[in-house]
Amino acid sequence: MKNIKAIIFDAYGTLFDVNSAAEKCKDKIGDKWEGFANYWRTTQLEYTWLRSLMKRHKDFWQVTEDSLDKSMKAYKIDSSMRNELLDLYKILSPFEEVPEVLKLLKEKNFKLAILSNGTPSLLNELVKSNNLDNLFDDLFSIEEVGIYKPDSKVYDMPVKKYNIEKDEVAFLSANTWDVSGGGNYGYNSIWVNRNNNIFDNLDYKPQNEIKNLKKLIDIIYFFNRKGKMTKGQRAGNSAIAVEVEKGKSYYWCACGKSKNQPFCDGSHKGTEFNSVVYKAEETTKKFFCSCKQTDNQPFCDGSHNKK
Repeated sequence: MKNIKAIIFDAYGTLFDVNSAAEKCKDKIGDKWEGFANYWRTTQLEYTWLRSLMKRHKDFWQVTEDSLDKSMKAYKIDSSMRNELLDLYKILSPFEEVPEVLKLLKEKNFKLAILSNGTPSLLNELVKSNNLDNLFDDLFSIEEVGIYKPDSKVYDMPVKKYNIEKDEVAFLSANTWDVSGGGNYGYNSIWVNRNNNIFDNLDYKPQNEIKNLKKLIDIIYFFNRKGKMTKGQRAGNSAIAVEVEKGKSYYWCACGKSKNQPFCDGSHKGTEFNSVVYKAEETTKKFFCSCKQTDNQPFCDGSHNKK
């Protein structure tokens, strides 16, 4: 990855949890709420693809309504819940790390945008309801070109608007078909594999695979103009074992100048480096890199053994 000038995000399933509408109604729906939510989402996507192939376009809100109607019948959901579920879909919850990561990227002056199947009004309400509207330069909707992803006309929009090359875009999606669509178009596509899924065989291998957006900060921050990861000075010659606590954030020193290895003490100020934030997902032992040559920041990958 090199020369990244714009970071483009898919919205549904990538930034915002498409299951959160049904989850908020799980007391009424019961144990089948998750199966129902997944069925609704799958049907919604199938309708976008089929309508593109048939050239029978309806906007995403109409598709969302139609797919909900089918899903409610399939799962025998009380029809009186229809409006409640639709209202909740307009204000889906973002995934936990999204606001913090977007703010950090915005501080680095990257162009940030959403590229989505959603209508302009849906996208505007979605970001405003979650107080994210001041973080995006643009909200690109497929309604501008009248066809759904993964048609190349959709991926054309940011490139034309920003007058940049395809490979100057980092594109993130949780949907494998969308990652492939953007990647085959020419983007640096990154797969946000939130659910430990298997990638599709669609003639594209993602540039990176991440579990959530936290790792994106590392990927973007530490690539310089030549496309090589910028690495700090060697601070040690072995991994440093640390007992990390679930839910606690750790700030790894990337520059190699900290006196508090492996963690940051602010010595990077005035340099091109930033600390790498790692939030522990469980209480366990982690081995942090001290040589600063790792390709798996902030963890040791054995690079200290290389000459």
